[in-house]
Amino acid sequence: MVRRRAVGATMVAAVVFSALLACDLAVYVASQDRGILYSEAYASEAMSQSFLVLEAAEGANILYGAGLLLASSAFQCSTAAPEIAQGVGSLSDSQTSGGLSVSVRASVGGTGEQGDNLSALSPLDGWVPGELDIVLHYDASGSDGPGVTFVKGESHYVHIGVRVHEAVSRCEAAASAFAQALSRPAGNCTVASLGAEADEAIRTLVRSASEEGFALSISYSVTATPTCSVSYDVRITQSNVRGVSSIFGVTFYQEGFVTVPSPAQPAQG
Repeated sequence: MVRRRAVGATMVAAVVFSALLACDLAVYVASQDRGILYSEAYASEAMSQSFLVLEAAEGANILYGAGLLLASSAFQCSTAAPEIAQGVGSLSDSQTSGGLSVSVRASVGGTGEQGDNLSALSPLDGWVPGELDIVLHYDASGSDGPGVTFVKGESHYVHIGVRVHEAVSRCEAAASAFAQALSRPAGNCTVASLGAEADEAIRTLVRSASEEGFALSISYSVTATPTCSVSYDVRITQSNVRGVSSIFGVTFYQEGFVTVPSPAQPAQG
């Protein structure tokens, strides 16, 4: 009887130990799984933060490039809008951090949100009606180990405060008004004879442009042969445009000429 009881007790103890060992193993495996999940969640969050940093850095580079484009030369009024759109549309950037790669390309236009969430680029973030609105198209991909992948595509609006369409409209209207002012017959084809009409027109146009925040100038020359004509160059500038790293001006121009009629001849130009 004593021997049988000893064997039975040993078997019970072995079963209890095995059960405890299985429970401990399950707890260990579960804790390891939680550790992997925590590690993957941390890595995913780190990649999300890296994306935000690269997103802002690349957006700043696009704005910097757009500022250089705008400040580098004067734009002919008749082609300014498509020329600027084409130039900004050629801008792109790409950067890598760790296992994450982010690329961005730019385009002009659209009707976006005035409170865009790319706040790192404030106050140039968001869409502003009447200004140069730029769409930033982002694509990102990367991995951090076998369990963590990051793929994202999104668009954001930023802007530069140059009023392209308004400047072009004023530039063309000033050129037309100046030519119209010289359409009356002149007694003599000289600066002295034509200057009063031309200078009065310039003063009126300069004052009107200034009231809207533009600096306008018109230069002209008179040619007497073979017919009396006036060549002119209209320039309109928007100064104090805020870029990502500097303040600059943007200039638009239109050149043309008008044939000044003799007393019996209608104007041409």
